[in-house]
Amino acid sequence: MPTFNEIQDVILTWINDTTLREVVLDHNGQSPKPRGAYTTVIIKPCTVSGNQDSILSEDGLTETIKTQNLISVEINFYGANAIQDASKLSHSLYSTKRYEDLWKFIGYGECKEIEDLTALETGAQKVRARILINFHAQLTDTFNSDYFDRIDITVNNTERYYSETYTIKASEE
Repeated sequence: MPTFNEIQDVILTWINDTTLREVVLDHNGQSPKPRGAYTTVIIKPCTVSGNQDSILSEDGLTETIKTQNLISVEINFYGANAIQDASKLSHSLYSTKRYEDLWKFIGYGECKEIEDLTALETGAQKVRARILINFHAQLTDTFNSDYFDRIDITVNNTERYYSETYTIKASEE
């Protein structure tokens, strides 16, 4: 099962390979923008949308959590052929090639209508298009367990001149 970073990489590669544009992963509009035609991608935080599963390792030290998630992706095209490239990208969702890249990791949710956001800015026409796509994915993450199965406690009694270690174990289920 993929991690969020693996899914992010697959999405960015798909956009780059399909549009042949420079792709910038945008973090709240703070990423530097290249010159010429480019695409920004905002992958919105995952929303847990379905089943959740938690598996504890045999040694009890790690826990693997699997969740079904909705992943929303906003893709903005800037510069020449913005609308054409947005259309090309949305049509590529139906290509059998997606079974080699995207569909190995995520499932298709929906693709919203392409928005033409072309506007006149400081005397020049700025060509821009936006497309919103939703995907479904089962994400897997592994964490250190938040609990213990045993603990050693050492009791030192200086007045009676002894030191003893006790082991407390979690109850067996």
